[in-house]
Amino acid sequence: MHPELIRVAEVPQLPLPEDPVLQHAALATGLLGPNMIGMTFGYGIYICHGHRTKWLLSHEFRHAFQYEQAGSIAAFLPTYLQQIVTVGYHNAPFEIDARAHEVHDT
Repeated sequence: MHPELIRVAEVPQLPLPEDPVLQHAALATGLLGPNMIGMTFGYGIYICHGHRTKWLLSHEFRHAFQYEQAGSIAAFLPTYLQQIVTVGYHNAPFEIDARAHEVHDT
């Protein structure tokens, strides 16, 4: 709803939580891992160097929209994390929705 607020940062790798328990949970659930190249927190999007594509940006922009619909990061994250724990990253409804809104280069 407010794309002008979105900020994209290209980083060498996605940040992991410093807390060991959160770090383990993020890796164990597939939320983060060696194959992850993008992550959204509200209007902040992290993209690994060399992976800034229309496809990935459109996927992450949809997550920013999902945050807006939820009303805040605090409202979005518990639902998103529960989806990942319950049905896995690939089958999480928020991920299915983001994939449905991807724009692919033709």
